[in-house]
Parts: sequence; structure tokens; C-alpha cells
Amino acid sequence: DGRRHVVPYTHEFVSNTKGRWVGRKVLDVMRDEMLCSAEYLQEAVAAGRLTLNGGPCGAETVFRHGDRLVHEVVRTEPSVPAAPIGLLLEADDPLVLHK
Repeated sequence: DGRRHVVPYTHEFVSNTKGRWVGRKVLDVMRDEMLCSAEYLQEAVAAGRLTLNGGPCGAETVFRHGDRLVHEVVRTEPSVPAAPIGLLLEADDPLVLHK
């Protein structure tokens, strides 16, 4: 189709508990500070993509000092034109490419 594609891949966002999170529910923090919708969070918890200290995270899970939150997402990057990379300028110092 004349475009280059990156195969979708998983990425983990890792956060250590902030002092302001202690005593709050994980899903409330995700909704308020990470701007995740309630629907998305329900799906992420059900699919096991949201974990706390390596274990499953539930709707009532509360942060404690020292907790480690991992949020796994699947990244899908946009495709780019598959045109060849063009050399615009070749000199002793700079190398300028059009990609």
C-alpha cells in the first residue's frame, strides 16, 4: 500500500506510589490523574493490564506507601510513507536527510 507499518507492541507504564495517592483507590487515581475513563479502567482490570506490586488490581484496591503500579497498553503507531530516504545535503559536518 506504499506505507511502512510498525507491528503493534506492548508498553508498560510504571509508577511508584506518590504520597498524595496513599489511602486512595487505584482506579480513582487513574481516573483523576491519568485521565482514564471508568469504562477503560474496568476493561483494563478485567484483562489484567493493571497490576499493583505484581498482582491483580481490583476496583477496591487502595494505594499504600511503596506500591508499584504497572499499566500495560498496546501501542499502535501510525503508518508512514514508504518513500526512500532522500539525501538533501552532504557536507563535512551536517548530514541532512528527508525522511
